[in-house]
Amino acid sequence: MPVSPTTLPLGRLAWPAWMPSWLPLALLVGSLAMLLCFPVALARLPRRHFVGGPALRRPLTPRQWIGFAVRNLVGTVLVLLGIAMLVLPGQGLLTIVLGLSLGDFPGKRRAELWLIRRPAIWSGLQRLRSFAGAEPFEPPTPD
Repeated sequence: MPVSPTTLPLGRLAWPAWMPSWLPLALLVGSLAMLLCFPVALARLPRRHFVGGPALRRPLTPRQWIGFAVRNLVGTVLVLLGIAMLVLPGQGLLTIVLGLSLGDFPGKRRAELWLIRRPAIWSGLQRLRSFAGAEPFEPPTPD
């Protein structure tokens, strides 16, 4: 079977020649790392994370501004990578959710509460939290 200059044979699939050959391994390692880190991150959240309104903000110090900027930059990059992973191999939706959770934008708290009030999401969060050995979250307060 002749190989065209734009694709490499992968059984029935064709891997574009412009993509590096190590990319599937990197995506697999990244996906596994996320699946392992997600329960740990959930376990570190306070038990009452979804209870009450948003916290009042104090003025940020220069060090906090740098952390804020880096966190938002990483969140934006993760959202963009997640969008790319929707068509490439990888955990696209999970990466998008992780990127959105790192970012700080208007309406984030309302979006988080809307999402976790879904019964399937809530039960999944509680299962992951118990798997990580943390106490279950308190249910979110009604609006």
